[in-house]
Amino acid sequence: AQLKDSKLDLVVAGTRDAVLMVESEASGLTEEEMLNAVKFGHEGFVPVIDMIEDLAKECKKPDWVVEKKDLSEVKNKLDFDEFKLAKREYENDTLIISKYSDKFELGDQFSLKSTIPIIDLDNSKITIIDKDSTVIPFTTEFNNHKIDFDFEILPSDRYSIEIMPNAIIDFFENTNDTLNYNFTTKKRSDYGNLYLNLRGINFDKLIVELLNLKGEIIRSNFLTSNSDPCTFENILPGDYTIRVINDLNKNNLWDTGDFLKKIKPEPTYHYNDTIKVRANWVIRERL
Repeated sequence: AQLKDSKLDLVVAGTRDAVLMVESEASGLTEEEMLNAVKFGHEGFVPVIDMIEDLAKECKKPDWVVEKKDLSEVKNKLDFDEFKLAKREYENDTLIISKYSDKFELGDQFSLKSTIPIIDLDNSKITIIDKDSTVIPFTTEFNNHKIDFDFEILPSDRYSIEIMPNAIIDFFENTNDTLNYNFTTKKRSDYGNLYLNLRGINFDKLIVELLNLKGEIIRSNFLTSNSDPCTFENILPGDYTIRVINDLNKNNLWDTGDFLKKIKPEPTYHYNDTIKVRANWVIRERL
């Protein structure tokens, strides 16, 4: 009956040493009041844990004692020559390089993945050419199991990537054989472009995320102010929404905060409307 007039409905669960779960509904309470309520709940169930442990000590079944048997006679009868184990031959770890994704769209970065961490990469043994057999300049970055290729990718084009032997060296100093990868790009008219006006969002440093309706991040833009241009080009036709994060510590990540340290999550803004992107359309939205 008291809950009808209460400003707080709180459930706290945890162990003797820590709070593991908090569920609450509150109205008009300060952070200090909420934190004190959680501490009060934790202090309240510690005696219950003590009673449970005392009850377990009094009511538990006797410990199961395993009797030790004298097996010396059995050991003496064994002929250990009959129990020789064949030496196991371990195969060498194999370096396998494959495309990071089978699908490739304009705006994506071509990447490779490896079964073993990469320790060295020789770009002089790698060649990228387009459909006109023009050699394309590129740079690479590798991190553990992934190799990223950075080069200009144009619409309505075809690219061939040839990686000669010994271009890639893994952790066990294995190297690659000759590798060839090919992919084509669609016409620019197969995609849509989205331009956002963020003047209505008063965040200092912003992370603007384009999400599909499953909540998956499709693209991200990192802006220094709400006056910076925010564009998402070459987007596949479909339905999307926008999430904007106030990147307070400027680490290009959304930080969840820390309840016990009284650190709030970084503020976010969710655009409620669905943005429908169509092929060969330019869409402008004001947030």
